[in-house]
Amino acid sequence: MEKVLVFLAILAPVTFGRLTVHLLPHSHCDPGYRETYDSYYRTLVHNILTTVVEALQNDTSRRFIWEEVSFFSTWWKEQDQDVRSAVMSLAAQGRLEFTGGGWVMHDEAVTTFPAIVNQMTYGLDFLHEQLDYRPRIGWHIDPFGASIFTPTLYALLGYDAMVINRIPDQTKQLFKRSQHLEFNWQSHALLAENETTIFTHVLDSHYSTPLILGLSVEEKASSLAKTCHERSAWFRTDHLLVPFGSDFQFTDAESKFRGMDSILSHINANQDHFNMTIRYTTLSEYFDAVQSTNASFPTYSGRDFFPYIACSPCGSSQCGGLLSPIPCGSDDCFWSGFFTSKPQQKLLSRQQDASLRALETAFASSTILPQEANGVADVLETLDLGRSTSALLQHHDALPGTSFPSCYDDYNDRLHSALSQAKQREGLLLVLQLCGAESGFVSNFSTNTSAFESNSSSFVVVVHNSLGWTRSEVIEIDDIPEGICLKSVDPRYTSQQVGSVLYVRVTVGPLSAVALLLEKIACNPNSSKKSDAAIFLSNSLIRLDIDSDGRLMNFIDFVHNKSLPLTHTILRYLEHRSFDPIGFSQSSVYTFMTEEEPVPFSPDPGSATITAEGPLVWEVKESFGQYIEHSYRLVANSSDIQMHTSIGPLPDEPWASYVSTIQSGVNSGPLSFTVDNEFQEMAREFNSSVPVQGNTYPLTGRVTLRDSGSVVTWIVKRPVAVFAVNGSISIMLHRRLESLFDRRGNDASVMSDISLLKIRDASEADCLYCDSMKAQYPLSTVFIPLTDVREWSRSCKEAWNGMSVESSLPKSLHLVSLQVKAVSTSERIVGLRLHHNNVTSTVVSFDLQRLFPALQIRYANETSVDFHRIIRKVKCTLSGSPRSCNVHFRPMALQSYLCTLSTA
Repeated sequence: MEKVLVFLAILAPVTFGRLTVHLLPHSHCDPGYRETYDSYYRTLVHNILTTVVEALQNDTSRRFIWEEVSFFSTWWKEQDQDVRSAVMSLAAQGRLEFTGGGWVMHDEAVTTFPAIVNQMTYGLDFLHEQLDYRPRIGWHIDPFGASIFTPTLYALLGYDAMVINRIPDQTKQLFKRSQHLEFNWQSHALLAENETTIFTHVLDSHYSTPLILGLSVEEKASSLAKTCHERSAWFRTDHLLVPFGSDFQFTDAESKFRGMDSILSHINANQDHFNMTIRYTTLSEYFDAVQSTNASFPTYSGRDFFPYIACSPCGSSQCGGLLSPIPCGSDDCFWSGFFTSKPQQKLLSRQQDASLRALETAFASSTILPQEANGVADVLETLDLGRSTSALLQHHDALPGTSFPSCYDDYNDRLHSALSQAKQREGLLLVLQLCGAESGFVSNFSTNTSAFESNSSSFVVVVHNSLGWTRSEVIEIDDIPEGICLKSVDPRYTSQQVGSVLYVRVTVGPLSAVALLLEKIACNPNSSKKSDAAIFLSNSLIRLDIDSDGRLMNFIDFVHNKSLPLTHTILRYLEHRSFDPIGFSQSSVYTFMTEEEPVPFSPDPGSATITAEGPLVWEVKESFGQYIEHSYRLVANSSDIQMHTSIGPLPDEPWASYVSTIQSGVNSGPLSFTVDNEFQEMAREFNSSVPVQGNTYPLTGRVTLRDSGSVVTWIVKRPVAVFAVNGSISIMLHRRLESLFDRRGNDASVMSDISLLKIRDASEADCLYCDSMKAQYPLSTVFIPLTDVREWSRSCKEAWNGMSVESSLPKSLHLVSLQVKAVSTSERIVGLRLHHNNVTSTVVSFDLQRLFPALQIRYANETSVDFHRIIRKVKCTLSGSPRSCNVHFRPMALQSYLCTLSTA
């Protein structure tokens, strides 16, 4: 709270004369929530867009803004040329304004920045291609909290300003009192303002039309004017932005406008009486007016707005009274439950993003493309499906898990379709690069382990790395059919099978693939053994000490000759339930609200089982009651601890969230560090004066504790809620909130996934960012049965090098994306983004040509993050050998390039 107060003290309040009210017509249309995307479009959105265009043509004083490009694209494709021309004319005149420009209004808490950038680019592509239009203003008024990546995003797009809404209510009230609802929001100070800072407006109440009381026009005008003057005291200029609209409004736009037209006319005819003028506006018009005043605004630097909490108490004056549309609740009901809610869909969405990336990079790097008539077109169509699906799932009611069951199921269907098609196309491209277009393997591969059920005795597993770094790690080939055992033929690739999982250590170069040759072997009897004694789980680098009751007790680092106490517990937090028809005063898919101290779960007596004892994998598995199993796993040549938890189906009673907690000997105090959207690290200070839910933050990748001697980091593959204090980290695994009145919380899914626990000496240089990216984008696999063990080597290569190992990116530079924007027989246009992820290092240089060893860059431009706005031409050396296109990155820089490549 003190940090906010420091910010608020920067500028003193101001007063001014006659008020100019900018009334902003809009309709907030969720691409899925209570109903599916298609249902909303058919029943509401089609009429909204159709009647808005008609109403704007009827009166030149009217304005309207639109955000969700996904809905607009569906509507646009149904319109004839006359309607399209009318829309383009309205947009050119500034009377219809597209704001934001993303496919959806994305969530800011549980999304990753590459997925955010993808959905923004996908929407902006459509506006550019169809309307030659580029937005100026961001409009992000419904996500549940605001991320520090947001000012960076809109600054990199070159926008002028943005609007947000749902920030913690206590912060909003403070901003109101000190006229700081408008400010310059800076993500960090390492780069120039045009890369990190955006002028930001916080809606003072909500995005709905103010409550207007009265029967006559005169009474309604007086009611609206009174509200406007009250709100104007919260701002620093004599211009006031007032929303006109709400969820799915303007289905009959002409009627909606006419009802307000008379009120505006009355106020403007009596300006002296009301001491104000009022007009319909767009966001661009409003922000132009504010900037013309030359008022001074504070800078808010390095802070986000999590966790969100609604206005409280309901019915109070600060919440707008009993009839107000402002969301309200209790002062201890924080919106931190959605960081974990519907975990299965969160994981599936991450898997779809990873499959999309794998296909994108394989296609961009390929030198042999599909030869059949529609081969390239099919790949492009699959990429479009993947991009649109990923973009849709970033919607603030999709990935957060707050949509209703029919919509949730629709999202799942879309994810499964995009995921399976992308894996199939990726497999085709990889086989083409390794074997050529004439190979029979082009039509004889599988993207799952069903290939092992064939009569073949040997197989190839193609392992693909979509990252720009060389990777050496142990992969898991799971779901091997019962009764089948496999091993690696090549001694370079150590393998070990444990039950239905084959572990293989592989090394794969950047943007490359290798072929692993496997053969069937006789299965050994199950070597698992239960242990009632203490267990010492050890490889050559570390050891975990587990006592005779199955409790983790200690961590030993052999390399640095040190040990730390380390315990692990599963906790159940009972959640608050009450009848709350109007506000957010109980637990829900949005909120996390505990009732009492958590209940610890201990390992079941005698359940500790040693399932693997090397030489590649060491593992101990144990159970915590009927619906929780947990494994500690070590792999050779690694100091990481794999934490594998299977949880569910959870009981429908009581309402509860289940948390995995480690307690280390690290003296971290109240501080921990998370990374907003996997882009920028944020310091989190545990505040003991608020309940645990108020200290719970979104975890999209990693959380870290530090002291002078050790660093503890927990890396997850899917978004979860996290809280941490005094050497302890707790991640929320799953939750179930069964209710007859709201079925969204009835989650009976089983979650089985692996997180990574890293304990390092403080002196070690470890790329945590790299480890987090490897978790987000695992090595992908393709399976091919062989007739004999030599069949592959006769016609195919052992490896395909999309980049050479020597060309691997420096650890501080991450290849965020590599996307084909256009392709022909002689050239390919590729968009790529690179992020310098290390705040402590110096400027990093890199030659873009190294990304394309088999292709030649003809020219390259640095662009805005969506590839549409050219910033500067890259100076390339294109004659002679070697060719080069050197670019430079300051710490935290996210830079984008559009390269034209010669394929001839």
